[in-house]
Amino acid sequence: AEAMMLEIAAQASWLGRAAEPIFGIQFSVLRVLQGRSGEIVDVARAIAAQQTETPAVRAGVAVFLARAGREIEARAEFEPLADAIDDLPRDMNYLTALAHLCEAAALLGDAARAARAYERLSPHAGLSVTIGGGCAYFGCVDHYLGMAAAAMGRSADARRHLDGAMAAYAALGARPWQALAQRDLGVVLL
Repeated sequence: AEAMMLEIAAQASWLGRAAEPIFGIQFSVLRVLQGRSGEIVDVARAIAAQQTETPAVRAGVAVFLARAGREIEARAEFEPLADAIDDLPRDMNYLTALAHLCEAAALLGDAARAARAYERLSPHAGLSVTIGGGCAYFGCVDHYLGMAAAAMGRSADARRHLDGAMAAYAALGARPWQALAQRDLGVVLL
């Protein structure tokens, strides 16, 4: 997958300045799916510096930091965004921002902020999460709702959402995402 992405990137000069952030985001998704989020923190921060009006990218940085075990830095990114959740722009990256806030809250064990993100994301259950008008796929909303529900201690809701996510991933043939949802369900069932 990596070699294919690099080949496509080399042929994407027609995208101009947009090429770098688009392929940075796609490469980030690949690293997430590979369980290598820590490797992309610097790339994600660079994209966030370029995309200052896109809170979804900053929320993604919080997730990557949390997955890398860098809790203090993750909280520094996450908490201001989560506390201003009602001010998030309702743009094409809104669901991505909410999804990342749910995931960061779950990874950081922040039940109160997970509840606020869950409340705002739950009306979008059944939808897919993308960024940049579809330049990268970040899974389904139900996956993130399941993670947030687990962080809130709502195991039955977490199972329902994660089962729904796994069914959606199976229908899409999104096996890496299905494996991540199975992992998260395993944590709930422990």
